[in-house]
Amino acid sequence: EDEMKALVETFENEIYPTNREFFGSEWSPGIDGDEHIYILYSRGLGFSVAGYFSSSDSTHPLIQEFSNGHEMFLFNADNTPLSGQYAYSVLAHEFQHMIHWNNDLNETSWLNEGASELAVLLNGYDTGGFDSLYISDPDLQLNDWPNDQNATAPHYGAGFLFMAYFLDRFGEEATQLLVKDPANGLDSVDDVLQQIGATDAVTGLPITADDVFLDWVLTNLLLDRSIGDGRYIYNNYPSARRASATETFYACPQEPVTRSVHQYGVDYIAIECAGDYTIQFTGSTVTRLLPVDPYSGDYAFWSNKGDESNMTLTREFDLSGVSGNIELSFRAWYDIEEDWDYVYVEVSEDGETWKILTTPSGTGTDPSGNSYGWGYTGVTGDWIEETVDLSDYAGKKVFVRFEYITDAAVNGEGFMVDDVRVDAAGYSSDFEADEGGWVAEGFVRVQNILPQTFKLALIKTNDSNVTIIPIPPDQTAEIPISLQSGESAYLVISGTTRFTREEASYQIEIR
Repeated sequence: EDEMKALVETFENEIYPTNREFFGSEWSPGIDGDEHIYILYSRGLGFSVAGYFSSSDSTHPLIQEFSNGHEMFLFNADNTPLSGQYAYSVLAHEFQHMIHWNNDLNETSWLNEGASELAVLLNGYDTGGFDSLYISDPDLQLNDWPNDQNATAPHYGAGFLFMAYFLDRFGEEATQLLVKDPANGLDSVDDVLQQIGATDAVTGLPITADDVFLDWVLTNLLLDRSIGDGRYIYNNYPSARRASATETFYACPQEPVTRSVHQYGVDYIAIECAGDYTIQFTGSTVTRLLPVDPYSGDYAFWSNKGDESNMTLTREFDLSGVSGNIELSFRAWYDIEEDWDYVYVEVSEDGETWKILTTPSGTGTDPSGNSYGWGYTGVTGDWIEETVDLSDYAGKKVFVRFEYITDAAVNGEGFMVDDVRVDAAGYSSDFEADEGGWVAEGFVRVQNILPQTFKLALIKTNDSNVTIIPIPPDQTAEIPISLQSGESAYLVISGTTRFTREEASYQIEIR
């Protein structure tokens, strides 16, 4: 009882005002009309969970059956003792999530989690070493959050370090704008940099999110305020660990070698060869958007992906002159957070009231309370063929819709649909020529190809000189390098194509 009282008093008198002053306000009085925030200390929340804020609890229980109907946190009594600093850090972390949800409810997980770990730092608590896990293996995609809960720890570290660097570089006001910006992830970073008119002190050019990302990964290797204009340091986090080489070339010349790097990950390639050489960098000019191609041809409709989002693809069909058996058939591929996110196939006679249809590969189970009816969830692996009965709508004009609804935190690659047919109405489309009459809100007609871009820099250790290497559209660069005996250099390489989890391929030759 005394420990709970101390926790509540610390939250009310220290954590609550600190988070509110920096990040903004939670929804208050909220779903329950009560200004109080509730804390439930309970067993059985899961072995790996310390505590959490769930936006579902800020939803009316008539809509979300498992909602508690309060603004609240849940603490795991099985592994989170109320004594000690850890419980307090969890409160600071989760309260930021509550505030962030009120300001920008569908923010990407990596930035949201980074902000929550920043809240831990701002409240004076230990951030738990997640940053060390990231620094020890930095080829990790910053702007992604894995579906595997056991793989999230280094992502917390990456998000935290980026947010700590952003705060250090651009200040409190810019960081507060970032939390509230309606765009998400790196797009919101771009928005805020434009709002504050950020320009590079060295080049005089406007700074983009990709520029900040490169400076951040350079900072993780250098941690030295004496270099350049002092940007390569965490002034607000002096215990940051320095990254090390991910690969080392000891012999030059070096025959061409092919490597890959995650988008918004980084390779630190050390070069320890005395002499005068030229590094030839050749990056791939394209990458894939998704791990599978359209079922036929080059185009398909893709749902897009995002937290707490609702994406639809709708078309009207005139069945007024049709009778008998009517079937909607299509090919589908999906990677959807199982039992939490769902895709529905729906029909409406007026475009306002919708009925969810039963599909062969869907499910009616609802363990999380998130499902609105029969829907697709989980992973198909390969393309599947689906057929849905529309016979009840013979003689009518109807709207058919695919709807993808996601919750917070985690999402898969999404849903793709191709080769749609309603033979009884004389309709078919493989989306090769156009959208086939479908109206997309969130869905996108896509080819499975994106332009690949890179960020590249060279660091010479003898004078800690940092050279940003410009890369033309063909993604190639020739970099002269001269090293004395005992000197080394680092080639820093990152893929910078957004919207994909596919890795970027490149080749290096030293001649």
